[in-house]
Amino acid sequence: MYERLLPTLAELDKSLFEVVRKTYEAIIELNHYRQILTDFLAGEDLAPYRDMTKHFLSDLADEKDDYYKILSEGYKALTGKDLKSWKLR
Repeated sequence: MYERLLPTLAELDKSLFEVVRKTYEAIIELNHYRQILTDFLAGEDLAPYRDMTKHFLSDLADEKDDYYKILSEGYKALTGKDLKSWKLR
């Protein structure tokens, strides 16, 4: 649905389009972190070395605030309200 509606959003409001696009990209990246973590905990580590996966996952801790900022800006642009908490499901 996102991909189908994005061109229309770009035509209607370029600045909102940019915020939504950036937010959606962050969500995709966070979903990738979640999938890697799930695989790692299940013993299905796909990296050549276990430490590579550990290092990749530790990057999320360093980037958490950056992701929160992007999600917060997207949430505010869509709802007009501040995002009050960080929750990764």
